[in-house]
Amino acid sequence: MSQETQIIIDPTEYAAVTVLLRAAIAAMAGQHEILKPGAGQEWINAVSAACQIAIMDADISGGAPGMDVETFRRKTMEHVNRMLVGLAPQTGPGNPNN
Repeated sequence: MSQETQIIIDPTEYAAVTVLLRAAIAAMAGQHEILKPGAGQEWINAVSAACQIAIMDADISGGAPGMDVETFRRKTMEHVNRMLVGLAPQTGPGNPNN
């Protein structure tokens, strides 16, 4: 009999981490944007590519019950892309695009 590990995530913690991560990425992209127009979006794209490489290289064999490794990787990358889509480099406080 196999034993499954259950992970419980507090939705408010998940939301907080998501918001903090998006804000940090937007702020870093903004620093690149200040130096060179367009560089911020290039940096966001590079973050996405780095995430894809990390997901492909990760040992996620026990990712989720009832889900094969490739499906788990694909769904994880979909979540990453959803978090990054529409993210604009923040070049000042209170930027309404973020």
